[in-house]
Amino acid sequence: MSEHSTPVHVPEGHKLCRRCKVIKTAAEFPMDRGPYSKDGLYSYCKPCKVNYNKEYRARFGNTAERDRARRRKYGLTPEQFDGLWDIQGGRCLTCNRVITRERAGHAIDHCHSTGKVRGILCTQCNVALGMAQESPDILMALASYIREWQALHRG
Repeated sequence: MSEHSTPVHVPEGHKLCRRCKVIKTAAEFPMDRGPYSKDGLYSYCKPCKVNYNKEYRARFGNTAERDRARRRKYGLTPEQFDGLWDIQGGRCLTCNRVITRERAGHAIDHCHSTGKVRGILCTQCNVALGMAQESPDILMALASYIREWQALHRG
């Protein structure tokens, strides 16, 4: 089906996959929170999206995909990311653990109200910060709680 052919009737709760051209239920499409998605779903169904991603990685590699995602989500160029990485010496800013450049090995920490990047954290510290709602008061209370418990249960 070309872009100029007769429109296909798509029942409510369904969507036409732009890649395989099959009408499928909305549940068969992955979520897309990007600014160009009108319905919150990708234009490719899940199997087509998986295949597209494999083809993209084969063509450009994982590095290009990560660079593009960092630029889109955080406004970070590859050079800026490399600069942050070098300044931090490949370590988490909070716990000082060595982190890897692999996607699961680190997280770009940013202020959720401004979007401004603060640094690179290990995944565990980033999750902890998010669970504490980025609140210094909650984090201090948690630290006090653990210190008090340890003091009572030593020896």
